[in-house]
Amino acid sequence: MKDTVKRAGITAIKVLLYMALSLALGVAFIPVVESPVLWRFTAELFPFIAASVMTLAFWIVVEKRALAINIFNSFGRDTLAGLAVGAVWVGAVVILMYASGALRFAKAQSVPWLAVWIIAVFLNAAMQELLIRGYAFSLIARRHSNLAAVIVTTVIFTALHAGAFESGVPAVINIVAAGSLFALMTLRFGSLWSAIVAHFIWNGATGILLGANVLPEDYPHVVDIVMSGNDLLTGGLAPIEGSVITAAVSVALAVIVWRFAGRSKIARVDVNEDQL
Repeated sequence: MKDTVKRAGITAIKVLLYMALSLALGVAFIPVVESPVLWRFTAELFPFIAASVMTLAFWIVVEKRALAINIFNSFGRDTLAGLAVGAVWVGAVVILMYASGALRFAKAQSVPWLAVWIIAVFLNAAMQELLIRGYAFSLIARRHSNLAAVIVTTVIFTALHAGAFESGVPAVINIVAAGSLFALMTLRFGSLWSAIVAHFIWNGATGILLGANVLPEDYPHVVDIVMSGNDLLTGGLAPIEGSVITAAVSVALAVIVWRFAGRSKIARVDVNEDQL
């Protein structure tokens, strides 16, 4: 018991230190840029660089290269898996919300520098996945269990999206389910890439395409949407992400991936590093 507590304490210190340094370094050197698109690009790029640098530093200095942190496993397979999960996720939510009358499409508009905005969205998703389900996930899984890694990283993900608590229970359920989904994808496919792709598809489609509030307010969007009806269906203060429809679809996807990952793998305690 004492050894378990000690091991958990050491793991917690490492994870908290890694995240604190990554986040602090990420915001410390963001330059002042007048162009909105370039500022947002750098505001996403520098945190991503910081998370990458700190991951490398902890892997070399703290873990002595003994911890496997895979960004890619099977690039093609993981890309397809991420695209499939992201497309089903977005598609099911949009179709169900449209069918319920909660969502309607209005006018489309051109967005200058759209490609740069899209790259910024990708950097945002990649940074979050690397920060939460890179070093931290691998360390917890190796020292404790896969289940512990899924639970703890989902709690961290939810805490970093604490704004959901202001938007109601469905929004919180959606964030918890999304965090679980990304963690289970990381476990199932043995790398971060599938989760990065799925995360990017969700944020890009609901944020850049439809203009829901999944991204910071300065991000533009391509299509204006009109939300109408009960707040439980529309999401209220958090359009789309705060909807019970989104929460239900997110939970369903997380359960499907959990079943696909295999309960024996989720419960495994002694993790072979090659599986991470």
